[in-house]
Amino acid sequence: MFDVVVGDVTILANRSKYVDFTQPYAESGFRMIVPIKDDDFTESSWWFLRPLTPELWLITIAFFFMKSILVWLFEREINSDFQGTFSQQVGKLSSQREEPEIAERTTRDRRRKRRERRDRRRKRRERRDRRDERERRDRRENNQRLQRMDIKQPEIWEINTCFCREKSRN
Repeated sequence: MFDVVVGDVTILANRSKYVDFTQPYAESGFRMIVPIKDDDFTESSWWFLRPLTPELWLITIAFFFMKSILVWLFEREINSDFQGTFSQQVGKLSSQREEPEIAERTTRDRRRKRRERRDRRRKRRERRDRRDERERRDRRENNQRLQRMDIKQPEIWEINTCFCREKSRN
């Protein structure tokens, strides 16, 4: 008798008497055959506890409570959800799901941050427009002052320079 079989194995009635075939949730092409050790394995309603030892279950439960206590210790001062009566706090510690109000608060925070970014961009654009308008006004005033003094505004030439190295002729 083998503990593991690798290969193409068909599930038949007479084979089911000797081994326990796993039934996949999704078809993957892999099968697992495990020998049946006792007949009352699936008759008990606590059969799902059998793969793990009692010590491992106790450690898992202890870690769950330790995690809950740590979350409560860190959050109780700053999060109003972790304040209230003892029974309310125990209920908050034992719940593992995200509450609708927390999801709503995070959505609200995202919207607020998006609005703040949009406002910052708008203010930057307004400052840039005011600066450009100020520069245009200053240029206009300078031109008018020069015209009153009957002085022509000097022409400004842009000079593009190019630094090139002469090829050596060897």
